[in-house]
Amino acid sequence: MPVIRTLALIAVGGSAVAADLSDLRRVADLRLIGCSSPEFEVGTGGDDTDRGIRVGAGFFYSFVEEFEGDVTGPLVGLEVAQVAADGDDFDITVIGGCLHLGLAYQTDFRPVHTELAVLGGIGSAELEASGGGGADESSSYEWGARVGAFWTFAVGAQIGIDARIMRGTFHLKVGDEKVNVINPGFTGGVNLGWRF
Repeated sequence: MPVIRTLALIAVGGSAVAADLSDLRRVADLRLIGCSSPEFEVGTGGDDTDRGIRVGAGFFYSFVEEFEGDVTGPLVGLEVAQVAADGDDFDITVIGGCLHLGLAYQTDFRPVHTELAVLGGIGSAELEASGGGGADESSSYEWGARVGAFWTFAVGAQIGIDARIMRGTFHLKVGDEKVNVINPGFTGGVNLGWRF
């Protein structure tokens, strides 16, 4: 009898754990995102900034109804972020929203899933000249693609890494000249999140 009782308790406990994990079997993640940003290249003869820092938050969701409740499925995400970079002659700040569309894929190792997505966004860019030399604002646009891997713990906490190839562009006034500003290149970063 003690053996049967023990096996019954293990079965019940195992079912409870499975139920808890099944609640996490879709992407429904709120994430804090921190990564590097490529240099901003200002069209005034090579006056570039240093690499910047991108800090943001986003919510990502996968549609899994056709995949029996697994993580694998079409993915959509919305990210709000700020990018800041300093240069010798000016500082640049960009704030905007970014839409992610792609695919989430569950690996054979259950806590880990991967993501592949394209992204595009719009925001507001500001250039401020050093030494009080004035400032200018403009609409900004960005697009690119990203790949990431994420480990989700049974309690819902999550950590992940992603790599992106991005290109942003906008026009700002530097002195008396209106110039094109771009920041193309690769970025990498860390995500901390929670799965609901």
